[in-house]
Amino acid sequence: MSTLIERLDAIERRHDEITVRFSEPAVLGDPAEYQRRARLLAELRPVVEEYQRYKRLLGELEDARALLRETIDPEMQALAGADLTSLTARREELEAALQLLLLPKDPADDRNTILEIRAGAGGEETGDRVDGDRPGSDVAVDASWDLHRDGRHALDADGVVRALHGSGHR
Repeated sequence: MSTLIERLDAIERRHDEITVRFSEPAVLGDPAEYQRRARLLAELRPVVEEYQRYKRLLGELEDARALLRETIDPEMQALAGADLTSLTARREELEAALQLLLLPKDPADDRNTILEIRAGAGGEETGDRVDGDRPGSDVAVDASWDLHRDGRHALDADGVVRALHGSGHR
C-alpha cells in the first residue's frame, strides 16, 4: 500500500507542477507545448481527483475511529461503528479504482476508430437487421465516442445493405 501512496503522491506533485507552469509565458507562447501540457493535465486529473477523495476518506476514517474510542454512549458507538464499516468498504472501492487508474495507458486509446457494419448473406431480410442508425451507435455512445455517419447505401425502403459510421474517441 505504501508504494501505491508514494506513486499517487508523485503524480499529485507532477500535476501541481504542471498546473503552476501552465501559465508561464514560455508555455503560453508555444501552442505545441501548451497542447502537450493540457493533454498531460487531462490525463493526470482523474487520478489526482480520485486520490484527493481517497485522502479525505482516510481522514473521515480516522475521525470515526477516534469517535469510537472516545465515546461511551452506546448509541454513538453504534453509529460510529456503522460509519466505520461503510467508510472501510468505500476505502476498498477507492483503492481498487486508483489501482485501475494507475494501469498503463494503451497507446491506441487516442486513435480514431471506423466501424463498418454490413448485412450478412441471406437475402433482403438480413438487410433489415442493419439499420444505419442503431448498430454500433449504441457502442459508440457507451464509449463516449463522437459518432458521424460516413455513408449509407439503401437496399430498399425496408433494409440497408451497408451502413458506415466513423467514430472518433473523445
